[in-house]
Formats: sequence, C-alpha cells, structure tokens
Amino acid sequence: MTAAVITVHLRNGFWSTNGGFEFNLVLAAAVFALAGVGAGEWSLDNALGVDLSGTGWALGALGVGLAGGLAAVAEGRIYTRREARSAQPSTT
Repeated sequence: MTAAVITVHLRNGFWSTNGGFEFNLVLAAAVFALAGVGAGEWSLDNALGVDLSGTGWALGALGVGLAGGLAAVAEGRIYTRREARSAQPSTT
C-alpha cells in the first residue's frame, strides 16, 4: 500500500472521502498490530507451530513494507524517465 499511497492517495490529502490515504493507513495499522500480537489460537500459524510475532517482527514487517513500496515507486519513476528519454518523436 506504500506505493499506492505515494502515487495516488497522498496528493488527495488524509481523508478517504476525498480519495486520501486514511483507509490505507488504517489497513497498515491493523496489519502492524496483528504482527505485534500474533495470529491467534485459531490461525494456520498456530496449527503449524509458527510463532513469528512481537514488536521486533511488527517493526521488521513495517520496515520491509515501506522499503518495498519506496523501491517500487523509485523503479517506476526511473523506468518512466528512461522511456521518455528513449522515445522518438513521431513524424506525423
């Protein structure tokens, strides 16, 4: 959602009624909280014996998500600039 917020929602402000990033921020906060407290007793993680929760995991997931989104936006902008430079003017 980092890439979506940066490329689409950020310019519209905070509130989602104006196309802003409020809802995206709520989703990120919910996932951050879930990573912090763990998936729960009825989860597949619990059934498989996987216990990857806590503050460290939550901060790590947040960092990886932010870094991945920023990298996607940066790569998209680099690609767009590269394409614009290599575009040939049309003769029509």
